[in-house]
Amino acid sequence: MSKEMIAIGKMYATTNYDMFKTIVGNRPVIPKGAHYKEVMDSIAKEGQIVPAVVNDRNEIIDGQHRLHICKELGIPFVYIVSDGRGFADIAKANAGRKWKTESFVYGYALNGGANADSYRYLKALYDEFNPPIMKSVFTRIQSRHNPEVARQIREGNFKMSAHEYELISKCLRELIAYGYADFIKENNRPSNVYWAALCYTWRHPMVDNARLIKLMWQNEKRVSASNKIKEVLESLSIIYNKKLSVQKKVYLDKDYEQKLYREW
Repeated sequence: MSKEMIAIGKMYATTNYDMFKTIVGNRPVIPKGAHYKEVMDSIAKEGQIVPAVVNDRNEIIDGQHRLHICKELGIPFVYIVSDGRGFADIAKANAGRKWKTESFVYGYALNGGANADSYRYLKALYDEFNPPIMKSVFTRIQSRHNPEVARQIREGNFKMSAHEYELISKCLRELIAYGYADFIKENNRPSNVYWAALCYTWRHPMVDNARLIKLMWQNEKRVSASNKIKEVLESLSIIYNKKLSVQKKVYLDKDYEQKLYREW
């Protein structure tokens, strides 16, 4: 073997399909759709050109669909073994594909890693509050307005502390009990924006959320349908301040803009 060439693994082929396992958190194979048919037609015509990758425990890292198709066609499954690989490698391989954010959340939560606790907290929010709250809302609530949070989740870098999780859970339980979820649904308000705004009113020391939701129901048409948090908070302030003394009035939009009470 020349100095320029080194062996990094061996290629194998087998019809013992049952020897392979799926890593917990990886998406299940759905044998339908245009992409699946395209891969099947290619393998049926030309064979499996690209080998799959499995780890030393025979867990599929890349190539679940190829395994399923080879089994369906009754032909040898071709693969290479790459020791020590796990879910983080699956996530990297699928970062640019059409994986939903929640797939990464569940995968990292179930398979550990440096930030596993953070993903478990986020998964716990999914499990408890979806429905009525869309899964995309939770990162908006916790992200501190970080536009990179979706990328961080996909790359395994997402962080949520136990303190944040406890406060967010308490906040959402109370807001749902007050009836905010019903208001958002029945009045067709933008969910992401409204939950972020309402979690802010929950953190604001001068807001009585039981009073606010009552006033929102009484003034449905005056509650903004904007997709901007500041504009929603401005409309809530107008409704909330009616008949209040100057000392008790709140200006949620201005406080929010000044970054007051925004941290958990």
